[in-house]
Amino acid sequence: MDAKLWNKPVEVELGRIGHFRAITSTREAAECLLTRWPESAGPAHAAARRACLAVLEGKAEPEVARQAFIDAAEESGIFVRS
Repeated sequence: MDAKLWNKPVEVELGRIGHFRAITSTREAAECLLTRWPESAGPAHAAARRACLAVLEGKAEPEVARQAFIDAAEESGIFVRS
């Protein structure tokens, strides 16, 4: 399965303050959404998971998953470094 690389990484602060992880592909985003996400997951988190699946199945472009991932992070109060 292709990783579906993103044109620009998304840096999110996960775990502890000041610890950033650069997410560079839809596959990494899906892994993060499934295994590293805080308990404060809401509708945007579910939408991001669906977007990642659609991209990995070849039904959507990687940018769709990237934006959905950013939206989910913002919804959960995860800091996204620009």
